[in-house]
Amino acid sequence: MEMGAVEAVKTNENDFIEIPIDKYIIQEAEEKAKLIKNKLKNSITNEDGLLAGCIGEIISNFVLLGDSHNTFDFDLVKSGYRYEVKTKRCKSEPKPSYECSISTNSMFQQCDRYIFTRILSINDRYIKGWVLGWINKDKYFEKAKKFKAGDTDPLNNFVIKHDCYNLKIDDLYRFIV
Repeated sequence: MEMGAVEAVKTNENDFIEIPIDKYIIQEAEEKAKLIKNKLKNSITNEDGLLAGCIGEIISNFVLLGDSHNTFDFDLVKSGYRYEVKTKRCKSEPKPSYECSISTNSMFQQCDRYIFTRILSINDRYIKGWVLGWINKDKYFEKAKKFKAGDTDPLNNFVIKHDCYNLKIDDLYRFIV
């Protein structure tokens, strides 16, 4: 498959856009990660999630077809809207009841909308990703639940590691492809 020529399929009843992660996406993500590695600030996972985050930005733009900006405040621009892509690594297919998180350290980013992605990792290899949806920044914080480090999220019994806001994937707007 050529770089940029991606087959996106909808999964199940969830309407998440599923994109296979091939060697071209990995190569592009590795190049992008090298460029931003020293600029990384306020990340929950520090450099551990950098490659997955870059993959999330790439697959998001396959769907959005915007302009890549890679600023600290936003990643993509389309029709005047500034999008910040938030990515979580995962070991299974996402479900609508799963959550999208934003660290309180990232609240001040100057974006208009968030795009959320999940990247499936099996045996330290990225297999596929999902573009879950998007939401306006103000709506996200209006609807999301705030957690402090040490709190237990009652939806999944996960002990929160960093102060953050969580919102169910089901509350996102889906992309139409």
